[in-house]
Amino acid sequence: MLRCIEPESWLEDANEIHGSAKQLAVLIDEVLEILTVTSGQFTCTTQNVAELVDMALFRVESTTSHPLKNVARSIPSSLPPIQAEGEALCRVMEILIRHEVVLSSDATLHIQAMEVEDSIVVTLSNCAADMGQPVELPLVRRKGRLGLELLLCCHLLEAQGGTLWASRGQHQPESCVSLNFSIPLAQ
Repeated sequence: MLRCIEPESWLEDANEIHGSAKQLAVLIDEVLEILTVTSGQFTCTTQNVAELVDMALFRVESTTSHPLKNVARSIPSSLPPIQAEGEALCRVMEILIRHEVVLSSDATLHIQAMEVEDSIVVTLSNCAADMGQPVELPLVRRKGRLGLELLLCCHLLEAQGGTLWASRGQHQPESCVSLNFSIPLAQ
């Protein structure tokens, strides 16, 4: 007996396959980026944090199925430049922004940057302003794409003299986790 399949279901399947292929292409690009870093073909130059955030937001907006509805930015124009490989750092921000947007597609994405000693610290969060002292949390090792992406972010940041960590305010609920990274100031 021959069963007919509705054209609409073909379209849904094709769209799902296309979406998965796009995600795989992004992941392959990220793996190639980390291979470039580890092969020594990585040059850090003076970069502007606000411009890199703008570029990352634009890329996420144009490639994600979760539109950026609400973005609250707190990036002082007086921030000094950083020493980083611009494309790699922009890729890190894209990954972290996508992570926060997927976790909370209806909430506001908060992006904050500030100078701390000899580096700039950038915080991405889906929660409102701080509620108490920040408590550092371990980056949860997850299986699958997100775990690999966080690992790539860690390597890309460490290759530039930076670090990645998770935190939340002392009085915030456990679901309110911020992703933070530091990157050195330009010399």
